[in-house]
Amino acid sequence: MLVAVATKGSGLINEHFGHAKEFQIYKLSTAGAKFVGHRRVNLYCQGGFGDEDALETVIRAINDCHAVFVSKIGGCPKANLKAQGIDPADTYAHEYIEKSAIVWFKTYLGKMASGEIEHVARGDATIRQGALISVA
Repeated sequence: MLVAVATKGSGLINEHFGHAKEFQIYKLSTAGAKFVGHRRVNLYCQGGFGDEDALETVIRAINDCHAVFVSKIGGCPKANLKAQGIDPADTYAHEYIEKSAIVWFKTYLGKMASGEIEHVARGDATIRQGALISVA
């Protein structure tokens, strides 16, 4: 399963959803978290206000991800992500990416085992031209 991460670097979840110009993509499995590429996106936050057209393109760019890890996210984008089946994970703000992703994944697996959630395969993302993709 894939997750997206808003980061300014240093291996931390340290970028606000609305300020992200790209997301790092990680593949999660029982073997751990592995970085697999970047997804460039249109900037959602424009001077303190969200651009709804940009939000739609961001969601399309990470549509194959089960979660997006952010340091902070507003109510509107959070609700839109949830409606599309993407967990807006803001509880790991300023924590290390891989450690947080593994904790989230274990929680996800526990919810599946208990029947609290049902795993649903995610759709294909619309990857913006110029985005870096790593195949491994």
